Amino acid sequence: MRSKEKIFIGVVLFYITCLFFPVITGLLHIPVWFPSILVSVILLAMYPKVVLRNKTFYWLMLYFLIVFLFIIFGRTVKLDIGRSSSYVQLIIEYAFLLPNVIICLILLYLDDYRIVTILMKSTVMIIIVSFVVLLVLIGNVDLRRLSTAYENDIEVQTPSFINYTLLHVYALLIPVVYYCCVKINGLYKYLCIVLLVLLSYVVYKSSITASLIIGVVSLLLSISLSSKNIHRTVFFITVLFATFIVFYYSGVFVSILKGILPYFEGSAVEEKIEDALFLLSTGESGGSFAAREDLHQRSWDSFFSNILIGGGMAGGHSSLIDRLATMGLLGFIPYFMIYYSIIKQWVKHFDRFGKRYYYLGVLSVVVMLYSKGLFGQEGNLVFMVLMPLFIMFPDTFLQRMDSK
Repeated sequence: MRSKEKIFIGVVLFYITCLFFPVITGLLHIPVWFPSILVSVILLAMYPKVVLRNKTFYWLMLYFLIVFLFIIFGRTVKLDIGRSSSYVQLIIEYAFLLPNVIICLILLYLDDYRIVTILMKSTVMIIIVSFVVLLVLIGNVDLRRLSTAYENDIEVQTPSFINYTLLHVYALLIPVVYYCCVKINGLYKYLCIVLLVLLSYVVYKSSITASLIIGVVSLLLSISLSSKNIHRTVFFITVLFATFIVFYYSGVFVSILKGILPYFEGSAVEEKIEDALFLLSTGESGGSFAAREDLHQRSWDSFFSNILIGGGMAGGHSSLIDRLATMGLLGFIPYFMIYYSIIKQWVKHFDRFGKRYYYLGVLSVVVMLYSKGLFGQEGNLVFMVLMPLFIMFPDTFLQRMDSK
């Protein structure tokens, strides 16, 4: 392996470490976007031709240009980074997308199983250690209170070792980590099982409704996809769907929700469960469900008032619809094409079995982008880099055996 590739691995692991250990930027008192910009500059200087030859980079530049022009001309732009001035939004949007796209394009170009192996072995350990540190430090911090505060738009002082966006995206890793549990043998199979358990536990403790739903549903679907026999898979999914219908019409869901309600007392999830019980009992939405519908409808109304450039008003609770509402198709199409072109390039590297779990992960990402108003650099790292690498990870063991 050349020195250049070793430096690339080191830079990528530095970036991953900074994101999974937000305490680093907190202790150093540096902006969260600084490591992203630093990594982008280093990698772009190392692999300029690789990045510039890929069409995805030009979709990214077009999107950046459109966001820049919207802000220059005084248009309201709602991105998934909370409350900030327009120019701060611009800088952070660049920082949240650019390094992940560059890392993704370089990995696609290098296509080296040795790099994938080193990155994934290190990343699995980084995430596990980050969870251990989080669970040790979290004793004096109530994640449920934190999630409730965010749900109700209340300002809270967040400890530097807790990243609220990161708490959302943990659930997105469940399908691909489960895939590794099924495919890998030996030590890393057990490490992936430990990682899956820790992911599930932190998702539960976070009490973030969207993450809980995505986590549970994606885990059930991951189990149903674990058989390579397509007929067995279809049968399992059919049974799941039939069970859902029976539970819905027989009132079992109401009993289940009433049973789990005490476990989420005092959290944002408690209100959502009460709203779900009201919906199942009366057929009418209310509370947080109705509020969410109103926010989404506000964004849709803004988009349809000016389909080309958006109406400028956003509900603020959907990364996808808010971009349509404030930038219209002019800004949304290049944003969509960044993700689409990355998916199109990665799937060429997966077998049919791996594609199932990758597409399940992509579906989880779409649900998260639609249902939540934040995704951040953590979400982009998971989608553009970690999800594909987890799918490729089991195959690197086979390639290493073949090369011996």
